[in-house]
Amino acid sequence: MISNVTTGGLLVTAAARHGERTAVVFPGSREDYAGLLGRAEERGRLLIAHGVEPGDHVGLLMTNSPAYIELLFAIGLTGAVAVPVNSRYRAAELAYVLGDADISLLIVGEPPSGEVSLRDRLAGALPELAGSRARAGLHAPAAPALRRIVGLDGASSAGIADIADIDASAVTAGEVRERCACTRVRDAALIMYTSGTTARPKGAVLSHESVVRTGEALGHDRYRLTPDDVLWDPLPLFHMSGIVPLMAAVSAGAAFACQYRVDAAEALRMMRDERATIGFACFPEIAMDLLQQPGYRAGGLDSLRVVHLVGVPDMLAKVQAAFPGAVQVNAYGCTEAGGLVATSELGDTAEQRTTWSGRPYPGNRIRVLGPDGEPLPAGTPGEIAVRGFGLFEGYYNNPEATAASMDADGWFRTGDLGELSEDGRVRYVSRLKDMLKVGGENVAAMEIESVLCGHPAVAIAAVVAAPHSRLGEVPVAFVELVPGAAVTEDELISHCAASIASFKVPRAVRFTTQWPMSSTKIQKHRLRERLDGETFG
Repeated sequence: MISNVTTGGLLVTAAARHGERTAVVFPGSREDYAGLLGRAEERGRLLIAHGVEPGDHVGLLMTNSPAYIELLFAIGLTGAVAVPVNSRYRAAELAYVLGDADISLLIVGEPPSGEVSLRDRLAGALPELAGSRARAGLHAPAAPALRRIVGLDGASSAGIADIADIDASAVTAGEVRERCACTRVRDAALIMYTSGTTARPKGAVLSHESVVRTGEALGHDRYRLTPDDVLWDPLPLFHMSGIVPLMAAVSAGAAFACQYRVDAAEALRMMRDERATIGFACFPEIAMDLLQQPGYRAGGLDSLRVVHLVGVPDMLAKVQAAFPGAVQVNAYGCTEAGGLVATSELGDTAEQRTTWSGRPYPGNRIRVLGPDGEPLPAGTPGEIAVRGFGLFEGYYNNPEATAASMDADGWFRTGDLGELSEDGRVRYVSRLKDMLKVGGENVAAMEIESVLCGHPAVAIAAVVAAPHSRLGEVPVAFVELVPGAAVTEDELISHCAASIASFKVPRAVRFTTQWPMSSTKIQKHRLRERLDGETFG
């Protein structure tokens, strides 16, 4: 099945076919497809009233909620481009993304739990907010394209107006539908910021075709979704692991069951109550938390027929054993290729599903390349390269990085080490780039090193990945101090915590004056060897 619709068009079609069926479920909240489309169109009218034009970049600084999903589709319906912003970013990270993405309207929604204030973080990123009136035009040097910031909680504050505090009566639902009809499938739908090997994240521009077809490939081709399915996915909607399953569910008219935040006890209740058929845990730490819940073995998860998880074979085999009535599937992907490129097929053997990540979706291709850029034979490790409908349009505002990542034939070089089987399955081995993956989040070692080196006592910093039982790996820093300077491990960790998201903060700091060197570079694999036998969680 090949769809020729945009994200907004996908919802319009789903509402026409499955209007009274449940579309989105949150704890204490439920919406059918007709209602979801109505809410998305209502929010689309507000966006237009706020001056949003086709092609404008609309930022979403929010945690998971029904409003997040409504706004994602509203932005697509109006022909604008959604820029989901990681809600764990700190001030400097926020300021960079807001400026780099040329966001013109930013929507802020506070977490219902109240554990953090995104407005406060935003005030730290844009000091100009303190002296701005809520409905006045905004002038922030760090984000020159940003015209207005609006909130969803019904309250105005310095520089932030209530999104509904505007007269949208002149904007009709027909105008929203007209904009949707004029949006092309190759137009940009999303700009997703992903960490690279540089200290700054890069914005991957994804088309409507990439987003919709990847969701359909996952749902129809691999999960075999029907309108009777319930897809549970608690992952952040600012991440492709939240967006792709959402599109998969909507493309089939299935229910998408989400959570305000990842909570294992609540997840068990939701999956049991909603009779979830697809469990998109995706990352090992989520699955392990579920299996360690006191009520896990009390039954009630017999409705699950698919459990989606990535990880090492031994861990995947344990999860398969814990869910004997379901098929555990593996996957491979990256943001630049639409989030997912390959997923296990339900008919694959258990060995194939635990040791390989499946074949690429029809319309996507995978190669494994040698150092010279030539394709390698099956069974030979090399750099994974991808091409196809899911591939991004390039890095926003960064043609140099785009050119560096693509070869002359249009293959995207992922920086991942892997191999192909004789029958076309892909296996991910490790990263070629200097990256960490902390609980599913890509983290550039250079970003953490830059923060550490910003401390006046630090002369040199090198960050490596250390194993962690829940998160897969976490950052550990090696630091050499400026001669005569003194600083403690706790002080450096606090220094990092004040500047970067919590998952990027080093779990430990090791002080050294002896660096293992090649001719010009620190040999990080030898630093990792120094951690042998140490545990970090």
